[in-house]
Amino acid sequence: MAKFGLAIGIISILLGIISYFSLPSIVLRQIHKRLVLREGSETYENWKQVPVPVYNRYYFFNIQNAAEVERYGAKPELVEVGPFTYRVLLSKHDITHNQANATVTYKERRTWIFIRNQSIGDESTMISTLNTPLAMTLSWLQQASPAVRLVVGVTLDTTSQGFFINRTVKQLLFEGYPDVLTTFGPLLRPELPSAYNGRFGFFYPKNNTDDGVYRVHTGEDDINLLNVLESHNGANALRYWSSAECNSFSGSTKSEVRPPLKPTTRELRMFNAEICRVLKLVKSQSHLTPHGIHAERFVLDSSFYSNSVDYPPNSCYDIKRPARPPSILSIRSSYLLRMDPLPSGIMDLGPCKYGAPIYLSNPHFLDADPIYASTVEGLKPNRSKHSFWIDVEPTTGSTIGIAARVQLNVAVSTGQASIRFRNVPEIIFPILWSEYTSALTPHLVDKLLIVQWIPAASAKISLFLFCTFALLVFTVVLGIHTFRVLRDNKDPKAMKAVKALKSIVRIKSDANDSTEVTPNNGTTETTEVKPEEHVSVSFKKSLTQSLETSKLSLPSAPYDTFSLANEVPNTPPRRYKSNKLSNKSSSDEKYKSPHQKF
Repeated sequence: MAKFGLAIGIISILLGIISYFSLPSIVLRQIHKRLVLREGSETYENWKQVPVPVYNRYYFFNIQNAAEVERYGAKPELVEVGPFTYRVLLSKHDITHNQANATVTYKERRTWIFIRNQSIGDESTMISTLNTPLAMTLSWLQQASPAVRLVVGVTLDTTSQGFFINRTVKQLLFEGYPDVLTTFGPLLRPELPSAYNGRFGFFYPKNNTDDGVYRVHTGEDDINLLNVLESHNGANALRYWSSAECNSFSGSTKSEVRPPLKPTTRELRMFNAEICRVLKLVKSQSHLTPHGIHAERFVLDSSFYSNSVDYPPNSCYDIKRPARPPSILSIRSSYLLRMDPLPSGIMDLGPCKYGAPIYLSNPHFLDADPIYASTVEGLKPNRSKHSFWIDVEPTTGSTIGIAARVQLNVAVSTGQASIRFRNVPEIIFPILWSEYTSALTPHLVDKLLIVQWIPAASAKISLFLFCTFALLVFTVVLGIHTFRVLRDNKDPKAMKAVKALKSIVRIKSDANDSTEVTPNNGTTETTEVKPEEHVSVSFKKSLTQSLETSKLSLPSAPYDTFSLANEVPNTPPRRYKSNKLSNKSSSDEKYKSPHQKF
């Protein structure tokens, strides 16, 4: 029985240890099964309609000395104006499931709604900024034939409004504004779409539209492929860059959902159709959010805006524009003439924007070559305000925080086509910068806390339960064992003393002593005591020695032990010569047993 109990306890401890290390992975597998993009699941509904509020904030660079810059080539003085905040609604539609290869095809509609109480002003706020259609036309004109340059150049000198214009926030962003220069676009760039209807806006007409057809993996066959992009607009790769590696978006995801992170995950790849490129983010730190959620922070790789000199793998993003006739040598034109890449810190979006001189960078040229910030006044790069990062919950791969910040710049290059604007400095002109942020709802916070708590808690609880059961088993076994030892293995010396005590019937001070009693008639009679009722002095000494040897003590009353008298069988009662005694001698009181006293 004891061996069986010990075996049960040991097995319980082993099961507790095994469950402590194996149960978390079992729980994680069950959680991962619920992440699959399957119709009816909660994850699928959250993926279909993004449940967290997403905000897009815009900050414009308002030029203060437009006339001096255009006439005399003064350094532009810029003042940041913003934020102008929009709520972004993201919803997927035209969803088609492909069970054969565990993929899903969809379009994602994006809608921007202005939020006045989170903005510095309303959408009618006037912004003094670069005449971007003019800058684009002059850039395209440099690659045209001499005859076209002459005709268009003269037209621009006489009809354009100037190199800097005043427009409202609404017009610059999503509504657009009419501009005659947009009619030159198809002439200089036949591939330009005709859907702009003679209007220009930096994000016109993107509001309430989608950005193409996506096909992603559902994760049903492999959770590590969850939401991984397979194709965009039917193509398995991009076509804008000079190498297959730069055109590949293999392993990239959209920003809202991705596979659960592994302990070895050190980078994320996110595809963005607007910039025609995959963004690489590298792991920065692990931290707790204000809600107590463990998160992994990833930041934009420092090499993202590097040129091929500082980071050779980026050579496929360098655009070798054909050299134009030399004019006023500037930063951009001098590099173009040498066919060298521009200094690190910006990315040329021209290949996917119909050759327009659009450049991307960090806000305020953060981490860029100092030459860019030196050409304007008013830029104040700040890492905490202008860096690009994303927080990911590792168990589910969900995005729980994001600050996607980018700056839109336009290259100013007048060339020889325009006499009117010959003094305008050729610089990379900052237009605006924007950031995407999101905030978790209390419902999602509670769910993510539970998801993070369950694996570790299940391991600890199982270990506690198994060990507690083993402890109870050991306690029962030990109790049974102790009881048996006490019952079966008695002290022989103590047993010898007990047997000696049990052999005593009555104990008196001396052998052969007699007690005189006076009956009622006044005569003295002697009570006879039988020889077997006396204990010799030598026997008492022997008994005392035996008790001392066995470490047992005699009771306080001299040899009158109630329990021992009861245990001695066939004890004869005392017999007196007279049954009617009115007075008892003091010597009789001395030898009364406890029975007689009470």
